[in-house]
Amino acid sequence: MQKTFSFIFLITLLCSFTLLKTDKPKDTYLGIWTEHWGTDSAETTTDVDYVDTLQFELNSKGKLTISCINNSDYKYSKIKPNESRLNFVMENTVDPKERFIIKYNLQIVNENLIKGTILNSRGKTVPITLKRYK
Repeated sequence: MQKTFSFIFLITLLCSFTLLKTDKPKDTYLGIWTEHWGTDSAETTTDVDYVDTLQFELNSKGKLTISCINNSDYKYSKIKPNESRLNFVMENTVDPKERFIIKYNLQIVNENLIKGTILNSRGKTVPITLKRYK
């Protein structure tokens, strides 16, 4: 009986640590971020000349969600945060005849800066930086 109780206690303890650990990385990303395309590249080859503002929030289920404050045509999915990396997909839904997807592969530099690359559906890779909006 004591072995069974110890086993159940150990499993419960391990599960609680797992839950605590997975929630922390999400908190790192919460807030408003501005996107800066084609940065940190000797050859800046991008036609993006605007700055999008992204809102990172937790939904009612505790999952990280992303929305673009200044453009509702963007839909975000496959959001995978962890302690040092963030991957997600953005679809530009403005043209129903063309499915334009952007895959983000980002790494946290510090609490106010995230850097990485995007790969668009035309096969072009471009560096990108997200800066925390203050």
